[in-house]
Order: sequence, then structure tokens, then C-alpha cells
Amino acid sequence: MREIKFRAWRRDLKKLYPSWDIWVTNLYDFEFADQLDLMQYTGLKDCKRDVVHPNGQEIYEGDIVRTLSRGWLFTGAVVWKRDGWDVDVEKSAGDGLWYGGLGDVQEVIGNIYENPELLT
Repeated sequence: MREIKFRAWRRDLKKLYPSWDIWVTNLYDFEFADQLDLMQYTGLKDCKRDVVHPNGQEIYEGDIVRTLSRGWLFTGAVVWKRDGWDVDVEKSAGDGLWYGGLGDVQEVIGNIYENPELLT
């Protein structure tokens, strides 16, 4: 069973809140709920290992990832499509291509809110 958790981007403050801060700081309040974009955890981690993420970095909806498929390296955003997580490489590939699944994600390199330039 995968862990269910979220993180949030608050548009008016341009700030990303980790999952525990959403509820601890009462972030999800009706006063500014319309300013939040929630991103769900996929239950997966990337392949990169470092001191900060010894077991890999968690992959969330809206993350921008580098993924390897059939010898090609693609960059795209993690999205929910139909019935599973996918990497949308349409904006970076320019041809409407979808890479199916997250199994070969090499690394999380950013997210669509803080690093949209990574998709151009």
C-alpha cells in the first residue's frame, strides 16, 4: 500500500509547502484555499542518491523529471493521466509525446511552479 500525502503550492505567496506543513500551519483554510494547488505523492522515488535523499527523492504530481526510455533521455512533468502516473513531455519534446509510467525516472530536477523554464 502506498503512502497517501500531498504538498501544496500557494500561488499568492509563491511558496511550496511540504506535506506536514499543510495541516500543521492550518494552511488549508477557507480564507485562502482558492490560492492552493495540491500535488499528490506518487508513491515512488527517483534513482538519484545523495546525502539529502539517501533513498531517492519523492516524486510528486507537478514535479519535473528526467526519465530514460529506450535509450532516450526525456524531460517532462509528472501528471495523472487516465489511470496512472505519467510523464508529460509534450512541452519539452514539442510533438505531443507522452512517456507512459514513472518506472525509469532518473531524477527530479524541479517542479512546474518554481522551475517552469525547465520545460521549454
